[in-house]
Amino acid sequence: MPVMNILDTKIQYYPAKIYETKPLGELTVRQLILSQRDPKDRIKKVFDDISRAEKEGNMELKAELKTENLFYTNPAVYLNGKGRKYTDIVHFTGIAPLDFDHLEDAHEFRDIIFNRFNCVITAFLSPSRKGVKFLVRIPVCQTVEEYKSYVYGLAFYFERFKGFDPSIQNAVLPLFLSWDKDIRWREDAKVWIKRGEKLSEFKEYEGDFETVKEVSNKDKGLARWRVARVVAKADLERNGHPNVRGASLLMGGYCAAGYLSEEEGYDYLIECIEASDYLKKGLAKYRKTAQQMFKKGLRAPLYLDNDD
Repeated sequence: MPVMNILDTKIQYYPAKIYETKPLGELTVRQLILSQRDPKDRIKKVFDDISRAEKEGNMELKAELKTENLFYTNPAVYLNGKGRKYTDIVHFTGIAPLDFDHLEDAHEFRDIIFNRFNCVITAFLSPSRKGVKFLVRIPVCQTVEEYKSYVYGLAFYFERFKGFDPSIQNAVLPLFLSWDKDIRWREDAKVWIKRGEKLSEFKEYEGDFETVKEVSNKDKGLARWRVARVVAKADLERNGHPNVRGASLLMGGYCAAGYLSEEEGYDYLIECIEASDYLKKGLAKYRKTAQQMFKKGLRAPLYLDNDD
């Protein structure tokens, strides 16, 4: 439960297998920080492999290495061990994560944000070392809606920075172990109290589309990985349609921008849906949703430079 020093807050940690929902135990935020400053040699090798996959543009391998080898936590909430749905939340911790991906100056960005915002408890590089994750102190919430209001308030200020990941609004999103020997933290983080409203919904693009002139294999891999990551949330959250809609709009937008052809993008989207254990239970309805939202996404191109 809530404590005076936020670093003494207890959070649960889980085995590497992402589908495992029963925690191995608990640790304090302080212990998490120290474990990320100097992990075991075996884990360091995994981080090196993840970084290499990122550089080579192999986002599927990167995701596999992370989800199969690194334990994870749920820093925002304490769960009952039965699942990772909102109904499994026992209590909130007073912590909200922020995530930024695919940065060229991750070390510098980590320090700038940490020094500028005294609500940041800790700041550290992501497993790929091309992103940065932050844990921010917020009030200890009583409901999911209250938690999201503070996350939307954070998003209002932070979504202007390149690499912002809006999936932070999901209170049960797992946070994987990382490695940063220069991890930053403070004992006296202030409480972020600004609230906000829901992030903007889908808007159809107005005007002529501008397709990407040169598409690299890394670009294609990143687009596929992002779509697969959203579909995977259906298994994590046990919630189908919102994640299928999101993934389908995303893939349609990437195809409209020219990263993938409509055929290969749609085929990959359906492959991801069919591979989901949770979505297999209602494939017909999820395929229909995917088709509708994919077509809608084709009317609003998404560009990796602005979206990552």
